[in-house]
Amino acid sequence: MNVVEGTIRRIDGFQQRHLVPPFVFGVIKKFGDDNAGNLVVQVTYTMFVTVFPLLLLLVSILGIVLAGNPSDRARVLHSALGQFPIIGQQLGHNIHAIKRSSVFGLVVGIVGLVYGSTGLAQAGLYSMEQIWNIPGAVRPNYITRMIRAGIFLVVLAVGLIVTTALAGFGVRKAQLLARGNSRDTRRHRQCGALLRRI
Repeated sequence: MNVVEGTIRRIDGFQQRHLVPPFVFGVIKKFGDDNAGNLVVQVTYTMFVTVFPLLLLLVSILGIVLAGNPSDRARVLHSALGQFPIIGQQLGHNIHAIKRSSVFGLVVGIVGLVYGSTGLAQAGLYSMEQIWNIPGAVRPNYITRMIRAGIFLVVLAVGLIVTTALAGFGVRKAQLLARGNSRDTRRHRQCGALLRRI
């Protein structure tokens, strides 16, 4: 046995006795084999194409709905823009140009959101096809991909609405329980004071 073969056998014996290092190596190897770096870049790009129309919609809707309450509008805007660590302040300083034409911003935002979210869904589907090694001849055509992207967006929208409603119900229930507990505490004190008098 030569030096190279002995070294390879020692490394192989090590990876058979330990679980974590071979798992990490396997994940890194699979990531490289699937060209996942390029797929991640593609999904990230289409995600940014989707986020900016959402910000335009937020600004336009706030301009229409909260036109008479600039302090609430500014508070919501700054809390949303605070989620963007590097470019949030730059976006906040450039919003004043959009406020005058809210209807135009609303239309452009909706069109951009539909375009970007469809692209995001298609990029996700393409990434899954690449990772699962589906041959090109078996992959769906343009119409099927658009239908799947639409179904994906509908499922995503329904999930967003349901989780938002459930979170709202949970907060409301907690508020009602807290109010009920404070009322019960007040009643206990009043009953205790009444019993002390007797």
